[in-house]
Amino acid sequence: LSFILIGDSTVGKTCFLLRYFKNQFSEVFLSTIGIDKEIKHVKVGNDTYKLTLWDTAGQERFKCLPKKYYQNADGVLLLFDVTNEETFNNVTNWMKDVKENSNKEGKQSDIALYLIGNKIDKSDERVISKELAETQAKSLGMKYFEVSCKINLNVTEVMARMIMECHMKANHIENCFKLAPTKSSANGGEKKKGC
Repeated sequence: LSFILIGDSTVGKTCFLLRYFKNQFSEVFLSTIGIDKEIKHVKVGNDTYKLTLWDTAGQERFKCLPKKYYQNADGVLLLFDVTNEETFNNVTNWMKDVKENSNKEGKQSDIALYLIGNKIDKSDERVISKELAETQAKSLGMKYFEVSCKINLNVTEVMARMIMECHMKANHIENCFKLAPTKSSANGGEKKKGC
């Protein structure tokens, strides 16, 4: 499995990578030059995957670097900072980049696309609401999640979900994330509850 972290500089891509792979967090900002990666093996049921997570530079001058990686990607995690409106406004530009460069032989690649709002621990500085981000994600054909790399909130869960989604696609398993709809019983009064 190959996943790519994209988004503006300072949104926390490297922090996401370090938190997931090494359970570390640093307040010191170190700009990624070019592209970096981490690799580990993950087990899903009876299958073991070699997972590569690519950390890309967010500066405009490096933006062309990840293009060659899109076509081989199984998933893209597009991060923005919930306390920085500009990083959220640039989400559409990043998605345009993804769509232009993930085509395989003229067809749109079937990759998992997640929009990630980072730094939700800074609730008093937040300028992008969850509702606004969810609406944006839906309009772009993405799933939306919120994380905090600093306090280790939802990073592992988001990665586990993307890994499971890719595993399900590879094995032609129907979506197990949806709950079964409730049905009226024969007497018409009560409804059966899902799990």
